[in-house]
Amino acid sequence: MSVSNYSLGSKPPITPSSKTTSSTSTFSSSEDGKITELFATTLGSSSSIPETTFKDNVDTIKAISTIKVLEAIAAKIKTSPPELSSTMKYDELSDYSNKWLDKNSIAILDIKKLDLSGKALEYLPDSIEKLKNLTSLNLQNNNITSLPNSIGKLTNLRILCLGFNKLESVPTSIKQFVNLTHLYLERNKLKSLPDDIFDDMTELTTVHLKFNEFRKPPTAIIELAMKLKSGINEKCLLEERKIQYDDLDNDCNIL
Repeated sequence: MSVSNYSLGSKPPITPSSKTTSSTSTFSSSEDGKITELFATTLGSSSSIPETTFKDNVDTIKAISTIKVLEAIAAKIKTSPPELSSTMKYDELSDYSNKWLDKNSIAILDIKKLDLSGKALEYLPDSIEKLKNLTSLNLQNNNITSLPNSIGKLTNLRILCLGFNKLESVPTSIKQFVNLTHLYLERNKLKSLPDDIFDDMTELTTVHLKFNEFRKPPTAIIELAMKLKSGINEKCLLEERKIQYDDLDNDCNIL
Protein backbone atom coordinates (compact mmCIF):
# COMPACT_ATOMS: atom_id res chain seq x y z
CA MET A 1 0.00 0.00 0.00
CA SER A 2 1.36 3.40 -0.95
CA VAL A 3 0.70 7.01 -0.05
CA SER A 4 0.50 9.46 -2.95
CA ASN A 5 0.04 13.07 -1.93
CA TYR A 6 -2.07 11.91 1.02
CA SER A 7 -3.67 9.15 -1.10
CA LEU A 8 -3.68 5.62 0.23
CA GLY A 9 -4.49 2.44 -1.65
CA SER A 10 -6.09 1.77 -5.00
CA LYS A 11 -9.22 2.59 -6.93
CA PRO A 12 -12.54 1.24 -5.62
CA PRO A 13 -14.18 -1.75 -7.25
CA ILE A 14 -16.32 -0.69 -10.18
CA THR A 15 -19.66 -2.37 -10.70
CA PRO A 16 -21.12 -0.97 -13.91
CA SER A 17 -24.85 -0.80 -14.32
CA SER A 18 -26.80 -1.44 -17.47
CA LYS A 19 -28.37 1.70 -18.90
CA THR A 20 -30.82 2.08 -21.74
CA THR A 21 -32.65 5.11 -23.08
CA SER A 22 -36.33 5.33 -23.76
CA SER A 23 -38.72 8.17 -24.59
CA THR A 24 -41.45 6.72 -22.40
CA SER A 25 -41.78 4.75 -19.20
CA THR A 26 -40.43 1.29 -19.89
CA PHE A 27 -40.54 -2.10 -18.23
CA SER A 28 -37.73 -4.55 -19.03
CA SER A 29 -38.19 -8.26 -18.39
CA SER A 30 -35.75 -11.12 -18.02
CA GLU A 31 -35.90 -14.45 -19.83
CA ASP A 32 -38.20 -15.92 -17.20
CA GLY A 33 -40.68 -13.10 -17.76
CA LYS A 34 -40.00 -11.26 -14.51
CA ILE A 35 -39.69 -7.49 -14.65
CA THR A 36 -36.19 -6.58 -13.53
CA GLU A 37 -35.83 -2.93 -14.51
CA LEU A 38 -38.09 0.10 -14.59
CA PHE A 39 -37.04 3.22 -16.47
CA ALA A 40 -38.79 6.58 -16.41
CA THR A 41 -37.51 9.30 -18.72
CA THR A 42 -38.76 12.72 -19.65
CA LEU A 43 -40.54 13.41 -22.91
CA GLY A 44 -38.93 16.83 -23.13
CA SER A 45 -37.69 19.70 -21.03
CA SER A 46 -41.20 21.13 -20.61
CA SER A 47 -43.06 17.84 -20.22
CA SER A 48 -43.83 15.84 -17.14
CA ILE A 49 -44.70 12.26 -16.36
CA PRO A 50 -48.17 11.93 -14.86
CA GLU A 51 -48.36 10.33 -11.44
CA THR A 52 -50.76 7.81 -12.96
CA THR A 53 -47.85 6.42 -14.96
CA PHE A 54 -46.95 4.63 -11.74
CA LYS A 55 -50.23 4.51 -9.85
CA ASP A 56 -52.14 2.86 -12.68
CA ASN A 57 -49.61 0.03 -12.60
CA VAL A 58 -49.41 -0.51 -8.85
CA ASP A 59 -51.27 -3.83 -8.91
CA THR A 60 -48.89 -5.16 -11.53
CA ILE A 61 -45.78 -3.81 -9.86
CA LYS A 62 -46.77 -5.23 -6.48
CA ALA A 63 -46.32 -8.69 -7.95
CA ILE A 64 -42.70 -8.02 -8.79
CA SER A 65 -40.37 -9.78 -6.37
CA THR A 66 -37.27 -7.80 -7.26
CA ILE A 67 -36.57 -4.68 -9.27
CA LYS A 68 -32.84 -4.17 -9.48
CA VAL A 69 -32.70 -0.67 -10.87
CA LEU A 70 -35.07 2.29 -10.83
CA GLU A 71 -33.56 4.89 -13.15
CA ALA A 72 -35.22 8.16 -12.11
CA ILE A 73 -34.29 10.55 -14.88
CA ALA A 74 -37.54 12.52 -14.98
CA ALA A 75 -36.87 15.94 -13.46
CA LYS A 76 -40.55 16.38 -12.73
CA ILE A 77 -40.78 13.37 -10.42
CA LYS A 78 -40.63 14.68 -6.87
CA THR A 79 -41.68 11.65 -4.86
CA SER A 80 -42.40 7.97 -5.29
CA PRO A 81 -46.00 6.94 -4.69
CA PRO A 82 -46.29 5.31 -1.24
CA GLU A 83 -47.75 2.21 -2.86
CA LEU A 84 -44.43 1.58 -4.62
CA SER A 85 -42.09 2.44 -1.79
CA SER A 86 -43.83 -0.02 0.51
CA THR A 87 -43.58 -2.94 -1.89
CA MET A 88 -40.09 -2.65 -3.36
CA LYS A 89 -36.50 -2.28 -2.28
CA TYR A 90 -34.09 -0.62 -4.67
CA ASP A 91 -30.61 -2.12 -4.92
CA GLU A 92 -29.32 0.77 -6.99
CA LEU A 93 -30.55 4.25 -7.80
CA SER A 94 -28.81 6.55 -10.24
CA ASP A 95 -30.51 9.85 -9.52
CA TYR A 96 -30.52 12.65 -12.07
CA SER A 97 -32.98 14.93 -10.29
CA ASN A 98 -32.04 17.22 -7.41
CA LYS A 99 -35.66 17.14 -6.32
CA TRP A 100 -35.19 13.59 -5.07
CA LEU A 101 -33.32 15.16 -2.15
CA ASP A 102 -36.63 16.46 -0.84
CA LYS A 103 -36.84 15.05 2.68
CA ASN A 104 -40.07 13.19 1.97
CA SER A 105 -38.56 11.55 -1.09
CA ILE A 106 -35.22 10.37 0.22
CA ALA A 107 -36.72 8.99 3.41
CA ILE A 108 -38.83 6.40 1.57
CA LEU A 109 -35.99 4.92 -0.44
CA ASP A 110 -34.32 1.71 0.72
CA ILE A 111 -31.30 1.57 -1.54
CA LYS A 112 -27.68 0.43 -1.42
CA LYS A 113 -25.99 2.67 -3.99
CA LEU A 114 -26.67 6.33 -4.62
CA ASP A 115 -24.96 8.47 -7.27
CA LEU A 116 -25.56 12.22 -7.00
CA SER A 117 -22.34 13.33 -8.66
CA GLY A 118 -22.28 16.47 -10.81
CA LYS A 119 -25.70 17.79 -9.72
CA ALA A 120 -24.59 21.22 -8.39
CA LEU A 121 -25.72 20.24 -4.90
CA GLU A 122 -24.84 22.69 -2.14
CA TYR A 123 -25.90 20.61 0.84
CA LEU A 124 -27.22 17.27 2.04
CA PRO A 125 -30.44 17.10 4.06
CA ASP A 126 -30.36 15.60 7.55
CA SER A 127 -32.75 12.98 6.21
CA ILE A 128 -29.78 11.31 4.48
CA GLU A 129 -29.54 9.31 7.71
CA LYS A 130 -32.68 7.43 6.65
CA LEU A 131 -30.73 5.49 4.03
CA LYS A 132 -29.54 2.92 6.55
CA ASN A 133 -28.60 0.27 3.98
CA LEU A 134 -26.49 2.56 1.81
CA THR A 135 -23.09 1.05 0.99
CA SER A 136 -21.90 3.43 -1.77
CA LEU A 137 -22.49 7.18 -1.87
CA ASN A 138 -21.09 9.29 -4.72
CA LEU A 139 -21.31 13.05 -4.15
CA GLN A 140 -18.31 14.21 -6.12
CA ASN A 141 -18.32 17.20 -8.48
CA ASN A 142 -20.85 19.27 -6.54
CA ASN A 143 -20.73 22.51 -4.52
CA ILE A 144 -21.12 21.01 -1.07
CA THR A 145 -19.54 23.17 1.63
CA SER A 146 -20.42 21.11 4.70
CA LEU A 147 -21.90 17.77 5.71
CA PRO A 148 -24.65 17.16 8.27
CA ASN A 149 -23.65 15.31 11.43
CA SER A 150 -26.40 12.85 10.63
CA ILE A 151 -24.29 11.38 7.82
CA GLY A 152 -22.42 9.46 10.50
CA LYS A 153 -25.46 7.22 10.92
CA LEU A 154 -24.77 5.59 7.54
CA THR A 155 -22.70 2.92 9.23
CA ASN A 156 -22.99 0.46 6.35
CA LEU A 157 -21.11 2.75 3.96
CA ARG A 158 -18.12 1.17 2.27
CA ILE A 159 -17.42 3.75 -0.45
CA LEU A 160 -17.80 7.50 0.09
CA CYS A 161 -16.89 9.88 -2.74
CA LEU A 162 -16.73 13.56 -1.80
CA GLY A 163 -14.02 14.76 -4.14
CA PHE A 164 -14.28 17.98 -6.16
CA ASN A 165 -16.50 19.86 -3.71
CA LYS A 166 -15.97 22.88 -1.44
CA LEU A 167 -15.68 21.17 1.92
CA GLU A 168 -13.72 23.12 4.52
CA SER A 169 -14.16 20.48 7.21
CA VAL A 170 -15.73 17.09 7.83
CA PRO A 171 -17.92 16.23 10.83
CA THR A 172 -16.41 14.04 13.53
CA SER A 173 -19.42 11.75 13.12
CA ILE A 174 -17.88 10.15 10.03
CA LYS A 175 -15.51 8.23 12.28
CA GLN A 176 -18.54 5.98 12.84
CA PHE A 177 -18.02 4.58 9.33
CA VAL A 178 -16.52 1.38 10.70
CA ASN A 179 -17.15 -0.50 7.44
CA LEU A 180 -15.67 2.13 5.12
CA THR A 181 -13.04 0.87 2.67
CA HIS A 182 -12.69 3.84 0.28
CA LEU A 183 -12.78 7.54 1.19
CA TYR A 184 -12.34 10.26 -1.45
CA LEU A 185 -11.90 13.86 -0.27
CA GLU A 186 -9.57 15.22 -2.94
CA ARG A 187 -10.02 18.67 -4.50
CA ASN A 188 -11.76 20.32 -1.56
CA LYS A 189 -10.77 23.16 0.79
CA LEU A 190 -9.89 21.09 3.82
CA LYS A 191 -7.40 22.68 6.19
CA SER A 192 -7.41 19.97 8.84
CA LEU A 193 -8.93 16.64 9.87
CA PRO A 194 -10.04 15.41 13.30
CA ASP A 195 -7.03 13.59 14.78
CA ASP A 196 -8.98 10.42 15.59
CA ILE A 197 -11.06 10.31 12.42
CA PHE A 198 -9.62 6.97 11.21
CA ASP A 199 -9.25 5.23 14.58
CA ASP A 200 -12.25 2.92 14.19
CA MET A 201 -12.12 2.52 10.41
CA THR A 202 -10.43 -0.86 10.52
CA GLU A 203 -11.55 -1.80 7.00
CA LEU A 204 -10.15 1.34 5.35
CA THR A 205 -7.78 0.67 2.44
CA THR A 206 -7.97 3.83 0.31
CA VAL A 207 -7.90 7.51 1.27
CA HIS A 208 -7.55 10.36 -1.23
CA LEU A 209 -6.81 13.82 0.20
CA LYS A 210 -4.72 15.43 -2.51
CA PHE A 211 -5.23 19.05 -3.57
CA ASN A 212 -6.66 20.43 -0.35
CA GLU A 213 -5.39 23.33 1.76
CA PHE A 214 -3.49 21.51 4.50
CA ARG A 215 -0.66 23.56 5.96
CA LYS A 216 1.00 20.37 7.10
CA PRO A 217 0.24 16.66 6.72
CA PRO A 218 -2.81 15.79 8.84
CA THR A 219 -1.89 13.86 11.97
CA ALA A 220 -4.72 11.47 11.21
CA ILE A 221 -3.25 10.41 7.86
CA ILE A 222 0.24 9.98 9.33
CA GLU A 223 -1.11 7.76 12.10
CA LEU A 224 -3.15 5.78 9.58
CA ALA A 225 -0.07 5.20 7.45
CA MET A 226 1.83 4.01 10.51
CA LYS A 227 -0.98 1.63 11.42
CA LEU A 228 -0.85 0.14 7.95
CA LYS A 229 2.89 -0.40 8.43
CA SER A 230 3.59 1.30 5.13
CA GLY A 231 6.86 2.77 6.33
CA ILE A 232 5.69 6.28 5.51
CA ASN A 233 6.73 8.97 7.99
CA GLU A 234 6.02 12.68 8.26
CA LYS A 235 9.18 13.64 6.40
CA CYS A 236 8.21 11.46 3.43
CA LEU A 237 4.74 12.95 3.39
CA LEU A 238 6.10 16.47 3.42
CA GLU A 239 8.32 15.67 0.45
CA GLU A 240 5.45 13.96 -1.33
CA ARG A 241 3.37 17.07 -0.84
CA LYS A 242 5.57 19.03 -3.22
CA ILE A 243 4.70 16.82 -6.17
CA GLN A 244 1.98 18.12 -8.49
CA TYR A 245 -0.58 15.69 -9.89
CA ASP A 246 -2.73 16.13 -12.97
CA ASP A 247 -4.72 12.93 -12.60
CA LEU A 248 -8.36 13.96 -12.91
CA ASP A 249 -9.75 10.49 -13.57
CA ASN A 250 -13.10 9.68 -12.06
CA ASP A 251 -12.28 7.18 -9.32
CA CYS A 252 -15.86 7.06 -8.11
CA ASN A 253 -17.69 5.34 -10.95
CA ILE A 254 -19.40 3.19 -8.37
CA LEU A 255 -22.70 2.46 -10.09
